[in-house]
Amino acid sequence: MGLEDVLDDIQKRKEETIDQISRETESEIGKIIQAAKAEAASITKGAKERAKDESKQITTRILSRANIEGRMLLNNTMNERVEEAVSELVKNIDAYRKSGSYRKLLVSLSQKALDQLGPGSALYSRGDDVEYLKKSFPKIRVEQIDRDILGGVVAVSDGGRREIDYSLENIIDAVKDDFASQVLKSIGGLDD
Repeated sequence: MGLEDVLDDIQKRKEETIDQISRETESEIGKIIQAAKAEAASITKGAKERAKDESKQITTRILSRANIEGRMLLNNTMNERVEEAVSELVKNIDAYRKSGSYRKLLVSLSQKALDQLGPGSALYSRGDDVEYLKKSFPKIRVEQIDRDILGGVVAVSDGGRREIDYSLENIIDAVKDDFASQVLKSIGGLDD
């Protein structure tokens, strides 16, 4: 084998080695690219899931806040309307107290309270209702109440241990609270 053959053989081996290194490098580059693509897909998928979760949380917070604000607005508006109605009612209470309906209510409330409290109970009412109650309940102690009330009656048990307040203010407050509660329940504003 001559020098030329040896050089050709070296050149051939060099080309084969270069081809093999080139193939191995391309294979490694392909594996690296595939791994990078898989990692990028995984990162993208994770980022999308996190973004979706964060979006749900943000949406939930916004809806919750809007729901709370809506309920507050509804409650405030309803309270304003109820207060306006009560104010109108109070303006007309003097005329109502002069009616036969009021007298019937006064007697009915008094009897109910006396039945609940038992013998020896006393009735307290506005000064202009005292005489009417004395006529309606001649055997019961009836006195003027020591505070200002729109109307109605307050009954106190014998010995003063129990009291039933059927003043118009108390009745209006009870009806007002019950009305507000019923309205909110009917429109889904309160949970049972």
